[in-house]
Amino acid sequence: MQIKVQNDSFLVEVPLKDGADQNSILFISDLHFDSKKCNRRALKAMMDEAVERDAKIAIFGDILDIMGAKFDPRSSKGDIRPEYSTNNYFMDVLDDAVRFFGQYADRILFLSMGNHEDSVKKRHEFDLLSIMSYKLKQEYNWKGLTGPYEGWLLFRVLEGSTSINRGTIKAYYTHGAGGNAPVTRGVIQTSRRQVQISADMFISGHIHTQFAFPIPQRVVNNHGVEEIKDIVHLQLGCFKESHRGSWEAQRGFGPANIGGYWVKFLLKDKKPRFIEERTIY
Repeated sequence: MQIKVQNDSFLVEVPLKDGADQNSILFISDLHFDSKKCNRRALKAMMDEAVERDAKIAIFGDILDIMGAKFDPRSSKGDIRPEYSTNNYFMDVLDDAVRFFGQYADRILFLSMGNHEDSVKKRHEFDLLSIMSYKLKQEYNWKGLTGPYEGWLLFRVLEGSTSINRGTIKAYYTHGAGGNAPVTRGVIQTSRRQVQISADMFISGHIHTQFAFPIPQRVVNNHGVEEIKDIVHLQLGCFKESHRGSWEAQRGFGPANIGGYWVKFLLKDKKPRFIEERTIY
């Protein structure tokens, strides 16, 4: 797969090969890599599985936790890993993250901004994602792209050795909005998005909850025939065991869903389709 900028979107070309997981992408978010509460065992296992499957990886925000800086109201010295308790906090976290994700540089297709990275950019005028991208490119020859907090991914499905264009699946992504949503689990946000935005797939993170929620929609094709189209909302889980700690306890946070989704692209009746598979760790 290759990714490039196309106007207001990111275009991903998906060449289909029968029986191969090369057609797959792992969607994950909210890694919080540098946090003591990050389940690095699960994260590494999932990244390693992407290598085994020969799949790509897209990460939608909060790659870093980075809550140990000054002026962060969530900051707690007890939550900082000892190796980051230095006078060069931002760069030490970045260097460690680059070493880890550099192992998977040929797998990682896309990185986008989360509220944790955005908070540092606003408070400290320090763009973690841009620097991480630069270091990955310089040190590991990374070929992927970085994106803003929300945007569009277009998956152009190509068939056969001649790469016949069979159509495009339009995905709207956002790191997410709102609070923890302990009761509704974020389902209300999915309905709001579908009212405001027209897409084939919605991808979101932020609330540390995981589900795939299809909302059927009546459409009419170019031949005037009515069809039912499932618009799929993928709410990604996380890798931070965010029920641990006083700040989380004061807000009543429960245990989070650890993991994300594998999305495999395929053709049905010569039309591009996709199937999602929940990761379980």
